[in-house]
Amino acid sequence: MSASRSDGSRDPAGQSADFVQLLREFLAGYTAFIELFAHHGIHEIPFAKVRELVGDDEGAVLFRMKEKSHALFRTDEFASEVVRHEALFDLALGSLFHEAMKLRESLYQRDVYGPRVALLREAADEETEALIVEFDRILGKSVSRQGEVVAEVRVLLSQTRDQLRRLLLERCAWRWLYGFENRNQVFDIHRSFKFAVTIAQKGG
Repeated sequence: MSASRSDGSRDPAGQSADFVQLLREFLAGYTAFIELFAHHGIHEIPFAKVRELVGDDEGAVLFRMKEKSHALFRTDEFASEVVRHEALFDLALGSLFHEAMKLRESLYQRDVYGPRVALLREAADEETEALIVEFDRILGKSVSRQGEVVAEVRVLLSQTRDQLRRLLLERCAWRWLYGFENRNQVFDIHRSFKFAVTIAQKGG
């Protein structure tokens, strides 16, 4: 777990570099999730894709984002409005991580436990039938809640994005902002995606 930091203990240069890295990670993770939901229905989301994005180690982008955010923004002192906004972003990102982990576990149960339970059901006897019924209940509950979990992840993605936008406005002096669409598929992702090129300098 990352240690909390107060404003006075932060190194400005190191914090700026870490913030840029967090921004890059967020853009990568956000785009990957939006693309995932755009290409797959609620009950068609592949476990393998979600496993690449969220997990409990550095290999997953959401884990790296969460840990970087905790190191940068987790504090018990809310001396200024900017610090409060940082804390809200950190809280939103942490919540996004945990909701995405719920989605991962639901998909794991569907893709791994489900087929095994189906195979074991064929060989069930009177003594094991009650356990098979309980497995079915757990799996059914997990599948029925999958839409709710996906909806929560979508909401938190949007809210975390908005909090990050606020932090960018507060922490940087903006010079130029160019926006364009991917209508001609210059980038190998969905045509509906829009891009922005920002030129900014450190400091307000």
